[in-house]
Amino acid sequence: MNKGLRVAESAVRGVSSKGEKVIIQELRRKYREALREGIIDSKEDVDLILLARELDALLVTADQGVIKWAEKLGIKWLFPEKFRDYLLGSIKKARLLEI
Repeated sequence: MNKGLRVAESAVRGVSSKGEKVIIQELRRKYREALREGIIDSKEDVDLILLARELDALLVTADQGVIKWAEKLGIKWLFPEKFRDYLLGSIKKARLLEI
């Protein structure tokens, strides 16, 4: 919450030197960045974490807030860039078990 307020205050101070459109764009970008640093910022994030826990599922995300809470709750997670390799490895393993 404090990070969001600091971002908003900074944007208000810059209004006179920059145009309104530029300030709003910067405010939105910086606010999103501030919120991504370890907090859950939506009910969808909470639903995602709870569903992964309930199903004992692998959580695929790059959201730092979701990752932080997944680790606190013992939920396995994976960066999206690694998901393809994970799937291919799982398919390969499953095929070996069929033999």
